[in-house]
Amino acid sequence: MIVTKKTTNLKHPYHGARKNSKPSSFFRYVNTALFSVFLMIGFYYLVSANDLVVKGVVMQGLKNQAKNLDEDKRVYENKILALQSYGSLKVRVQSLNMVAVGNVDYLTIKNPNFAKK
Repeated sequence: MIVTKKTTNLKHPYHGARKNSKPSSFFRYVNTALFSVFLMIGFYYLVSANDLVVKGVVMQGLKNQAKNLDEDKRVYENKILALQSYGSLKVRVQSLNMVAVGNVDYLTIKNPNFAKK
């Protein structure tokens, strides 16, 4: 068994001086400013991402509404075409109890100066 004598701890010259010194106020301000900038950028990112999500949801709702309106338009156009069809008009005209016209006699004016001033 070999016994050695304890030697003194050799420290790096900067370690001892670094522990007791305070960081300069300039670096403290720089670190605070950088931290503030990162916080603002993060907040802006969250707000803009939230805005994009909300706009996407609104746009999807408007697309669904446009799709529903288009389907309603097609249904109403089909109803219009059905009501304007000859068969539908014929049934409705017969329900009015009108008399069909056979011959039409037009009036003829013998004196053409009748309507002049």
